[in-house]
Amino acid sequence: MKYSILLVVHNHVELTKLCLDSIYRHSPRQDFELLILDNASSDTSRVYLRYEMQRRGNIRLFFNDKNQGFMSPMNYLAAEATGEYLVILNNDLQVCNGWLQKMEAAFGNDPKIALVGLSQNCGEIGPDGGGIHVKTRLEYIEASCMMVPKAIVDKHGLFDDKYFSFGYYEDSDLSLRLRERGYKIAVIPLPILHRRNCTMGKLSIDIDGIRAKNAELFRQRWANYLRRRTFEKTVLFKRTMALGDVIMATPIVEAYKEKFPYAKITFATRYPQVFEGNPNIERVFDLTAGQLDPGRFDEFYDLDLAYEVRPTMNVVKAYAAKVGINTNGNRPRIYTAKQNGKAGKLAIIHPERIMGWPGRNAPMSAFTHAAADLNRRGYKIIEVGTTSSSLPGAEYRKTNFKELCALISSASIFVGHDSGPFHIAQAYGVPSVIPFGAVKPELRDCSGKVFPVVVEDIECLGCHHYQKPPQITQSCLRKRPICMERITGQMMSAQITRALEVVK
Repeated sequence: MKYSILLVVHNHVELTKLCLDSIYRHSPRQDFELLILDNASSDTSRVYLRYEMQRRGNIRLFFNDKNQGFMSPMNYLAAEATGEYLVILNNDLQVCNGWLQKMEAAFGNDPKIALVGLSQNCGEIGPDGGGIHVKTRLEYIEASCMMVPKAIVDKHGLFDDKYFSFGYYEDSDLSLRLRERGYKIAVIPLPILHRRNCTMGKLSIDIDGIRAKNAELFRQRWANYLRRRTFEKTVLFKRTMALGDVIMATPIVEAYKEKFPYAKITFATRYPQVFEGNPNIERVFDLTAGQLDPGRFDEFYDLDLAYEVRPTMNVVKAYAAKVGINTNGNRPRIYTAKQNGKAGKLAIIHPERIMGWPGRNAPMSAFTHAAADLNRRGYKIIEVGTTSSSLPGAEYRKTNFKELCALISSASIFVGHDSGPFHIAQAYGVPSVIPFGAVKPELRDCSGKVFPVVVEDIECLGCHHYQKPPQITQSCLRKRPICMERITGQMMSAQITRALEVVK
């Protein structure tokens, strides 16, 4: 189906008749479906609509028991629609010949155009947030006659009926939300007749109060835009400590930039090297050199303790909840090293002890066994860390951050503890075999390529996430961390086999 025309009606059956007659007179019947929701009409609208559905064949009817306004019913119809393009239409309009094809043509071949409307309608937003007819700039598309690709609606939604109520300001809000995300809007002149102000009479609701409330909500949401008429804003993110935790913040920056492409992002951390070459960052500030004043920025997101106070959430999702965005599957990314293909059969092992975390340190014998197993499989073993070599048969390298990224990005498999090097491996999509005890593996897996080594028959596994937040360090609930002590080399080998299947 090419087009889904969406109508929400409440009484005024005479206007609906004129609208439907014009649609069927001026639209290619085989190319469109007509979805109509009746909002508890008290006149003969329902009788007429049922008659039209039987007569026309391509009408789908829906009925509300009470008048729910414009936004929620339109969102419902959009979810039911099957067309490639959705056409939001008021029933007080009469369309013209070729209107659907001409509106579609306005999209051209530009995938960034998200909305097309009529040039004779309001297109500029006044200083108080209301629509005006001044044409010095095109800021929004009026929803009385609007076409939008269904793919755009599926990805970004239609009207925000959780923020606004009933109707009014939903179209200007939609236009600004899409434009803020980097989309464009367009208008075309069409001789479409619009009988304005004919459908809002005799309503039993406080329509003026609804309009005033939505106007104030709109002004609050878009205060920055209304003041400056630009979507550019300065944003500060901060995650101070822990290399792995900083790496796990990179999906948040990427998702934020996708949602707000005009944002100029600064990230403050003691690990600025994580953001070297990151295209989403305007500036990285090294917190070892001083502090930044958050008041200098339009928005500030402090990610310190963001997941520590949400111990039962995946770390990236906890960051996202703090910022109020959806990461949409964004995984950690580091741009320090460029992946130029794998360096043959190379395995990186990081067995270094993690201070203060007994529930993260597997026995060294398990890593020794893993290294020997990989050697038998023909893999070159490079051990990394900041101390000294501890694995027989492995080449030991003490690296800086850039060298470590280059090594891990070229490896076929990573074996190590839940620490910074492991998250580097996630950032480069390297399959990783990691022992987990006090920490639940699903709350640290952000790449889908993590193969956890877990002692299954221990009830207190993941105990770190049961203890009262925020948890900065970890202490064992038992006298000894048997969740780690019972991990064997054979268990490591079994997960190594699974991980290498991914490499194949």
